[in-house]
Amino acid sequence: MKITLDLEKTIDQNANNYFSKAKDLRKKITKIEETIQTFKKKQENFTKEEFESEYTKITSEKKHWFEKFKWSVTQEGFLLVAGRDATTNEILIKKHTSPNDVVFHTDMAGSPFVVIKKEGDLPEEFGIPSEENIGEQSLQDAAAFTAIHSRAWKMGLSTTEVFWVTPEQVSKEANSGESLSRGSFVIRGKTTYLHPNMDFVIGVRTEKEPILLSGPRETIQKLCSIVIPIEQGKEKSSVVARQIRKQCQEAKLDPEIDEIIRHLPSGGCQVKKERKRKHNL
Repeated sequence: MKITLDLEKTIDQNANNYFSKAKDLRKKITKIEETIQTFKKKQENFTKEEFESEYTKITSEKKHWFEKFKWSVTQEGFLLVAGRDATTNEILIKKHTSPNDVVFHTDMAGSPFVVIKKEGDLPEEFGIPSEENIGEQSLQDAAAFTAIHSRAWKMGLSTTEVFWVTPEQVSKEANSGESLSRGSFVIRGKTTYLHPNMDFVIGVRTEKEPILLSGPRETIQKLCSIVIPIEQGKEKSSVVARQIRKQCQEAKLDPEIDEIIRHLPSGGCQVKKERKRKHNL
């Protein structure tokens, strides 16, 4: 054991210093022992039912597969899923796209693939029934969602051309003499173009199961009771996410910052301050 003496103090003073430190340590040890005993009592009283309940709570918090991507819902109740980058574009098209789905993209490099899921992928607890067939409104919703998350947003554009095709038109087989990078696909056959506006909002649905949604204003306003308009800007995503989270918490929904960021377009944005209209009496 190493003992350090203060040469400016007497032997008695040095000894008293060590006695004082030892006394403090004994108090800390006593508190630690009391904490251990308290924990043991709680552990002994932790019933099998309580354990199983806690285990069920933890395991039930697993996310749905589409929450790893950007996602939303159309007015007609169909699930929209978009790639976040080249890797998730690849995974979305290869693993999560079925023959009856509809695939959206733009002619701009760096844009996501967006898929309207035809059936069976929107959890029942969301409480959003879907129509039998994908209609014109869902095509418009998906086109706007694609434009918002494309490079056009970063460029400050208010609209851009978006096309849709069937899954069988999307291929990983490159043309002769060409090669495809990760996340890139070849589109063959007829393409149908739409020209959506990029009026983007974050929505909080407080009825039934609370949900955070995002997408074109017209759609989200019909699905959510609270709407937060987002416009192109230079704020960091984390700053905007914290502002949105504060409004969500007021509506009794507390999403993680990372979850909110996944809803935001790449390339910078900010919460839009909308002017209130004046009414003359």
